[in-house]
Amino acid sequence: MICSKCNTNIFSEDLLTCCFCKANFHFACGGQTERNFRNMKEVNKAHYKCFDCKFKTSPPKQQPGSDLASGIHPATIQMASTQQIEATGLMNKAYFEERFKEMIQSMSNNKEELIHVLQEKIMELERKIEQRDEKIQNLEERLELLENRSRICNIEVRGMPETKNEDVVKVIEEIGRTIGVSNIEPGDIQVAHRVDSRNQAERGKRPIIAHLRSRYLRNIWIQKYREYRKTKANRSQTPANLTAKDVNGQLPDVNISKIQNISKK
Repeated sequence: MICSKCNTNIFSEDLLTCCFCKANFHFACGGQTERNFRNMKEVNKAHYKCFDCKFKTSPPKQQPGSDLASGIHPATIQMASTQQIEATGLMNKAYFEERFKEMIQSMSNNKEELIHVLQEKIMELERKIEQRDEKIQNLEERLELLENRSRICNIEVRGMPETKNEDVVKVIEEIGRTIGVSNIEPGDIQVAHRVDSRNQAERGKRPIIAHLRSRYLRNIWIQKYREYRKTKANRSQTPANLTAKDVNGQLPDVNISKIQNISKK
């Protein structure tokens, strides 16, 4: 079988035949890619039209008198042309309807697959978020534990007036000696500093945080402070507080409101 375009032999598996002019073509000569041709259904191959037939919009012009000379009445030719155009329209409609159905089915299949993939992704993200939240909670608990451990040897002093160029460690030593902590050695008070406060009443008397050498030493300071207040109250028969003047005679007679531990938030 010979191709009407390239005039070479055609293997049967590569054959396309125009449904109108019955001309035979290689699928490539007929304007089809190999992929499209291999995927073509038999009904589409049966309705295949070559380029010449596809773009014909009217029957070829007849020479005057040629219809009569051939013995075919012009009305018959016109009717045949009309039927050919109608058949072409019906086949085109069937072809496009088939292609449209295939496209809709493909979109539907892709939609279901996409929904499934998205659902799996969402579940994976939810698992990762849950794992991340668990890690954050564990880290927060560990951080709180470390902070509590770092504060376990701390005491807080409130109400002690500030002085110019003060040495906060020496201030804490003076408070310790006043409340009866004896034999304060170097290193017992490892660090001491004042911290900012939003309380307007503490302006000029910012709280002091002191980190002592051990938890045992911290407990001694707290105990001595309580004993000092109790002893002073027994002397005056009234509730008594440690004052700044008790610590340093040059300071005003204002209460040191608290000496307490801050091992927890």
